[in-house]
Amino acid sequence: MKKTYKNKIKTFFLYTASAVFFASFAAGCQQQVYNIPLDIPRPSVPTEIKNLRADDAEQYSVRKSLILQNEESFETITDQEKRYFYVNQPLQVKWLSETTIQVISYAMRPVKDVRIWMNIPEYQEDIYLMHIQELPALSQQVYTVPFSKGVTEYQTRSGKWVSAFFDSVSQNNIKYSITSLDPWYQKIAGMRPHWKVTFGNYSGGNWREINALYAREWIIMITNMAAVFDSDEMLYSFTAVNYPKSNNNGKHFHTDSGYYYSSQADYEKLLTQIYNKEHFNVGVTAIGGGLGGGATLGVDTWVFYSHYYGSNSEDSALIAHEMGHGLGFGHSSSFCYGEFQAYVQDLYGLLLRTEALPYTDDSVNGFYKEENAQYRYNGVAQNYRQKRKGLNSIEKFIIANSGLFTRDAEILKQYQ
Repeated sequence: MKKTYKNKIKTFFLYTASAVFFASFAAGCQQQVYNIPLDIPRPSVPTEIKNLRADDAEQYSVRKSLILQNEESFETITDQEKRYFYVNQPLQVKWLSETTIQVISYAMRPVKDVRIWMNIPEYQEDIYLMHIQELPALSQQVYTVPFSKGVTEYQTRSGKWVSAFFDSVSQNNIKYSITSLDPWYQKIAGMRPHWKVTFGNYSGGNWREINALYAREWIIMITNMAAVFDSDEMLYSFTAVNYPKSNNNGKHFHTDSGYYYSSQADYEKLLTQIYNKEHFNVGVTAIGGGLGGGATLGVDTWVFYSHYYGSNSEDSALIAHEMGHGLGFGHSSSFCYGEFQAYVQDLYGLLLRTEALPYTDDSVNGFYKEENAQYRYNGVAQNYRQKRKGLNSIEKFIIANSGLFTRDAEILKQYQ
C-alpha cells in the first residue's frame, strides 16, 4: 500500500518537475506535429434507429426508488453485489424473476431516451422490449416484462417487426441490455476505460467509512478521470513531436525501473494498460493525501470538492497518483510524482474549462453545501473552491496550436 503526504516539499518538487517538463514541451510547440496515430479502438456502441417503437415502460412499472441517498447504510453501500457499476456503463438492467426486471442508474444526472433490449437464442437480432422516456439520476426501478402481459409484437434493432411468444422461455435464457440515444450517455458508453467501480468497506486507521455523499462524488471523480484518459487531447499530446519530454535528458515518461516511454507502441501499450484496469475499490482516507495499490483507491475529503477547480496544488493529480499505484507504479516513476501526474492535472483542468468532462458543476452533488456538513469528515476550505486563473501548460500548447483543437482554443482565449 502506498502513501501520499500533502506538504510543501512535495508541492515544490511536483511543480518544479512540471515546469521543466512543460518548458521542454513548449519549446517544441511551433514544430510539426502528428495527427492522432494511436490505434486504440473504442468500444462498439450499437447503431440506433431513432424511430423504433416499443411500449412505454411506465405502464409496466412496479416500484421506483433511489440509491446512494444520505440515509443508505455503510453495509449496503459497500455490498459489492448490490452497489457497483462500470465507468462506461452507468446504466444496468437485471432480471429479478420470471416476470420482472430491474433498471439501475449510477449516472449523476437524468438520462433520456433509454431503450431496454432482450436477446433470445432463437432470434438473430436483439428485440426492443420497452422504452423509458427519462431515467432519473441514481434511480432503481422495477418493471414487469411486457411479454408476461401477453404482448407479442416487437421490433428488432434493424427495425423489422417480429411476432414473439415467450410463454415457455426461461429468464435464464434471456439476456437483457440497455442503450440510450441521450448524447451525454452515448459519450460515456463510447469511452475506452471500462473499470468496474465498487465502494470499499475500509474503516479505521488512515481510513474513514464511506457514506453516500462520498460515494456519489466518487462516481463523478472516477467518471471524469476516465474521460481525461480517453480524451483526444491526451492522445494527441502523447504523439506530438518533442512531447512529452522532461528534464530526464530529453526522455519521456518513465517507470520505476528507469524504462522511458518514447514510441507510439510504448504509448499505445501504456494507455491500453490504463483502459484495461479491471477494478477500483474506492474509499475515503484521512492521511493528508490518499492511498492506492491493487484495486484500492482512496483520497482525503478536500479532494472531493477541490477537483472542480484546480486551485489547490494537487486535487485531480492526487487521484492520478493513487491510480498510478493501482497500475503498479511507485514513487520512483513519473506516474506517482513528477511529469505524468502534473500532466494529468493540467489535462483535467483544461477539460473542465472547456466543459468536455461528463461532470463540471459541483452543485450536482453539492458536496460542499452546508446541508451536507453532517456527512463530511472535515470542513470545506473555501480557498480550494476558487476558480483557477491564467493558463496551464497544456492550455498554452492548445492556443499556440489552435488549428488542432479550435473549440478548445476559442474558449481558452478568455483566460489569457
